[in-house]
Amino acid sequence: MSSFHHLTPEQRNIIVDGLNKGFSSRFISELMNISVSTVQYWRQKFQQRGKLVFVALISYPGKNKSSQSKLDEARLLAKARECPFFTAKDLKDYLLLNFSERYIRKLLCKNGLKGRRAAKKENLNEIQQYARFLFAESLLSYDESYWRYVCFSDEKTFFVGHHGTIFVRRPNNMRFEPKYVAKKHCSGKFSINVWGLISFNRGLLLKVIPSHMNSENYLDLLKNDALPKLLETFGDNFIFQQDNCPIHTAK
Repeated sequence: MSSFHHLTPEQRNIIVDGLNKGFSSRFISELMNISVSTVQYWRQKFQQRGKLVFVALISYPGKNKSSQSKLDEARLLAKARECPFFTAKDLKDYLLLNFSERYIRKLLCKNGLKGRRAAKKENLNEIQQYARFLFAESLLSYDESYWRYVCFSDEKTFFVGHHGTIFVRRPNNMRFEPKYVAKKHCSGKFSINVWGLISFNRGLLLKVIPSHMNSENYLDLLKNDALPKLLETFGDNFIFQQDNCPIHTAK
């Protein structure tokens, strides 16, 4: 919690404004995440100085909410559910609310809309989940000595776009609902495709590949790049692992 020695003038104004509106010291302390004693300290200070009347900086809906405050809260919750990627500032500006961003976040959390990292792809269906479960279960008995000779490969496309964390406000257990999944936006200006090969404790190969890879390109990649690298590193004792992408399994 903040110490009263480090409160900004704006924070002090908020304390006095809240006291003027009849809110308790405990309510203000919880709202501002400071101790009750800090609120009481500044209350005494301002009373001694005779400056208990300040211009209201913000609205604090408390236990005795006005009908307008209740209406604003209802509008806020409805909009947050409609637009889960809106931030507290977005909601405040869009709805022209007289609430602080801190209060908006607290209200949303109280109503089950907590800020979380948004998923960036859809969930696996039941068939895919079961297939992966069977695959993982079949490998439980293998120890570290086995995995030291397994080499994994895959391709990846990198593109110009949003690289930061995207947050969403959603209820519990709704991570992969389409409404709460972040859409991937590609600018179309630049992208690069790479194919990689890794083993137990090292990266073996990273190669730029054509944007439209086909089975012939893939076989050339294995013959001219992957196989020589595997033979150089492991000799004949290695296990090559790939996924079931059509170009990997084409005959």
